[in-house]
Amino acid sequence: MTNKCFYHHRFQYLIPSIPKEWIISSQPVVDKTMLWDLKDTQVWWEYHDGILPSMGQESTERLNLCWEARNKDKRFIYVKPNLSQTQSLGFFELAKQNNFELLTSPKWSYYHDVYRHINNVREEVKKFRNTNNFIETTIVFCGSTTGFNGHYDARKYYIDKSREYWGTNFSIHTGLGPKQYVDVLKMAAYAIQPHGGGLRHATYESMALGIPSLIPESSYIDNITRGCNIVFSKFENIVYDINSIEYKELNQKCIDAWETHMTSQSIVDCVLKQIKE
Repeated sequence: MTNKCFYHHRFQYLIPSIPKEWIISSQPVVDKTMLWDLKDTQVWWEYHDGILPSMGQESTERLNLCWEARNKDKRFIYVKPNLSQTQSLGFFELAKQNNFELLTSPKWSYYHDVYRHINNVREEVKKFRNTNNFIETTIVFCGSTTGFNGHYDARKYYIDKSREYWGTNFSIHTGLGPKQYVDVLKMAAYAIQPHGGGLRHATYESMALGIPSLIPESSYIDNITRGCNIVFSKFENIVYDINSIEYKELNQKCIDAWETHMTSQSIVDCVLKQIKE
């Protein structure tokens, strides 16, 4: 039997690293999922932001759809990159009740035009940042500040606090194309990433370029991301954290974490290894 892969566009980043002998289709069996239909196993991936309760409910409903669509004669594995040990309890309960395996994986940004450009210029940006001076207290926010059914209230709070604390060292950038976005990031010391519907994809985009992020605490933050960015429970703690770290060391940790865990090949290999164990 030939292995098959059916994927939603959110998984486009991983497709170049799927084994070339597999049959690959861009028509997902269930929306916002990728299915690896292997000889004895079906691996269902779901990538949906999920900090908000409504999004957690939608993700659980999607798991149920995958469970209903499964091949009952094959081992069922479910992979969710943004899996929380506290907020995703419904997934763990369903896995226990139905005796299937629940896995997680490193994350990526599914904004393809941006991520593709970042991948293309990563080495150039690394050289630029190694040979040019930038202010180590410069903080940027890139993205939308309004909309999303009122769920950006927390985002507005952190942007307002950033203005208050850093004044002219803080800047907001909206409506940027991929090149403009990278040009802003490469001059920044940090990017602040207040949550929207979920953990911001800009976090992984910044890590790829070696720019640490300032991230409000959340159970959705995986250990890889947590280990090379500044995660804060209170905004006031950020100033202490920034002043107490060695910036170049944190910068390098971002690069190392991304290159080790977040390339498309690393993510695919991570899951392949887990399903073979």
